[in-house]
Amino acid sequence: MSIIATWLYVWDVKTKPEAERAAFIVAKRQILSNANVYRQHWMLNQQPSMMNIDGRSIQFTRKGWPITISNSRLDCDKWLALLWPDKQIFGENYSVKMLNQSLGVIGCEYRFPPGQVMILTLTNDSFMVEMNIK
Repeated sequence: MSIIATWLYVWDVKTKPEAERAAFIVAKRQILSNANVYRQHWMLNQQPSMMNIDGRSIQFTRKGWPITISNSRLDCDKWLALLWPDKQIFGENYSVKMLNQSLGVIGCEYRFPPGQVMILTLTNDSFMVEMNIK
């Protein structure tokens, strides 16, 4: 019984946080990769403002970054679903907040328990993914 208790302790205190950290790093890289794949499609198809890719209608910024606008506003849930279809990182759901839009900057903040934060932004038409991993 003490072996199981020790294993659970090691998993909870040491292994799980490192595994979660790795999952967030992988998610960040995959989101950037997916955004770049959509941008490549945009470049190779005469830079349209909208196009169908794999049965999905995708909007693009004037610099070719995929974006999801609904009712003249950035739709943060759809944006993450477009770039990260899994919708979870390490089995964790998220809460979302649209960042205050300022001149040339739009973005969304996604909070995952127990405190990891991912921020997707378009700043002066440059796409960025930032992670605050505990």
